[in-house]
Amino acid sequence: MRAVASLALVSLAACGGAAEQDVQATVSDTMGTVVRVAWTTKKETTGHVAFGADGALDRTTVTTAAGTEHEVWLVGLPPEADVAYQVVVDGEAGEERTVTTEALPGDVPTLTAQGSGQDHFMAVPLLDIQAGIRQPAIIDPQGRIVWLYTDPYDLEVFRVHVALDGSGIVYSSVLAGGDAAEGSKIVRLDWEGNELATHDVDYLVHDFVELDDGTIVSLAALFQDDGEGNELEGNKLVSVAPDGTATDIWNTWDCFDPKTHPNLNDARPDEWTHANAMDYDAERDAFVLGFLNCNMVAHVDRQTGECDWSLGGPGGSVTIDGSRFRRQHQFHWTGDSFLVFDNQGAGEDNSRVIEYDFDPDAQTATMVNSFLGPRSPILGDVYRFDDGDTQVVWSVARQVQRLDSNGDEVWRLDADGRDFGFAELLPDPGNL
Repeated sequence: MRAVASLALVSLAACGGAAEQDVQATVSDTMGTVVRVAWTTKKETTGHVAFGADGALDRTTVTTAAGTEHEVWLVGLPPEADVAYQVVVDGEAGEERTVTTEALPGDVPTLTAQGSGQDHFMAVPLLDIQAGIRQPAIIDPQGRIVWLYTDPYDLEVFRVHVALDGSGIVYSSVLAGGDAAEGSKIVRLDWEGNELATHDVDYLVHDFVELDDGTIVSLAALFQDDGEGNELEGNKLVSVAPDGTATDIWNTWDCFDPKTHPNLNDARPDEWTHANAMDYDAERDAFVLGFLNCNMVAHVDRQTGECDWSLGGPGGSVTIDGSRFRRQHQFHWTGDSFLVFDNQGAGEDNSRVIEYDFDPDAQTATMVNSFLGPRSPILGDVYRFDDGDTQVVWSVARQVQRLDSNGDEVWRLDADGRDFGFAELLPDPGNL
């Protein structure tokens, strides 16, 4: 049921823009760091809101469509803070005003940031797996939690995205005790934390992506006979349309064979590939998929289902010069660089990130760098910024680091009582 935002209503006639009328700012009564700003104009106009904490007007919302009734959401605001905002109509700035945010709902974890240089927001689940706490969150560049929701379902939450249409958050509820399970689902929330849609799709696993048309493509488990009378767990990709219709579009048997791309996890002989991470390569219209039990990352053409290359594992098509990763989780491919979060390749006391010079056409990868960090035997994430810095999420070590091009720490975030899930980095969650 959708909650009605009612607190901190401000209604003032505009003093500074002839087109701007009856500006209202409303703090959500369910998500105290979210503010709805609405205004009317006497003629059809477009507009946006400039805003920021501590008196700054350093952020902007999206621009509204042409009309006389306008509404935008201010998101990513710190709790219990004075926020300046200014409606801009057809390029003309109105009166500067102030609204005060409120506390976040629920049990808010403690985060501690050190250093400087972080300039992105982070959408990430905050997890206490033993206590059954799963909290999709947004963290600002200062390390403050600026949006927080407590998942009510019984499965794990490893991935959170800001919805591409700007409507709020989308996340997946998956896995029971590390195993694919019935009752998994894709959940869409608005910025006030109300469910917009929930799509039940059984046996979804760790990760998913959203495409421009609102379609979700998720990893899922697939159980199939191995030809010798044994049930083998591989993986598939499931496309979930905006109306919830689910369609299988690819599976691991389309490209690989258990004999040539074997399961390297002796503890789970029935679990073949164990896909646990994915990305969408928009330039090539393809999916990049990580298979934990095969120590392999592969590139799957979305239209043909063909695998253009596979990196790692005994059956990988890419020739690797240098160290190999083991039981990897997230990765980031940018330009000619491929970074992989390596859970176990650094030994028992550490995890690491390996960076390769990568040429998919030549099918070659040369190790050029590695970043050593605390032990994080599950999850783990890595991202390369445009300026050459690298963010590493040492998930169950409860630490996020931003490293410069020399590998030196410039910013760090520590969580008290929560693990980090996979992280999406973005300049501004309210203006994609």
